[in-house]
Amino acid sequence: MEPGKKFSNNELIKGVKIGNRIVLEYLYDATLEQFKNFVSYYGGQSDDAFEFFQDVMAGIYRRLKENDLHIEKSLEAYILVSCKKQYIKYKTGNKGRIFIPIDDHLDMEKTTRECEEDVLKEKYKILWGCLKDLSERCRKIIIMFYSGYSSGQIAVGVGLKTPSYVRRIKVDCMKKLKSWYFKRY
Repeated sequence: MEPGKKFSNNELIKGVKIGNRIVLEYLYDATLEQFKNFVSYYGGQSDDAFEFFQDVMAGIYRRLKENDLHIEKSLEAYILVSCKKQYIKYKTGNKGRIFIPIDDHLDMEKTTRECEEDVLKEKYKILWGCLKDLSERCRKIIIMFYSGYSSGQIAVGVGLKTPSYVRRIKVDCMKKLKSWYFKRY
């Protein structure tokens, strides 16, 4: 297998199975930078991207060696989607770094936009969970505030005497909400 050559999917799979350095370098060049951009977009570091990429490549190598992985579409796309899924799982739930075996039936049609939407949905789920944990008064103040109600209207709605007191309570409630959110996310 020659350097600088474009490989077929079968050549890539065979190259990974035997640990061909040229094929592995080709795959790193073809996919790692895209994944680094994805991780960077979500506030991660390039070292994080490299570690996740290494974990995924090790899992793919192991599974190909054991004939436990059958990739019908592009290996490059499979690697990229696998990396994104692992990173999203880490960012949305796994606080420790645990390698999760890659699914055989990974949805190769899932776009970056769909992955981003999954992350946003997970963030909203966490935010609403934190909001539900606040006191009823805090929850009502925050919801009314973000629904466009004035401090005077909120004061009447939650039974407080002055709008300035509503603003002070809202600041405290938002601190609690942010603290809980960032502990969970």
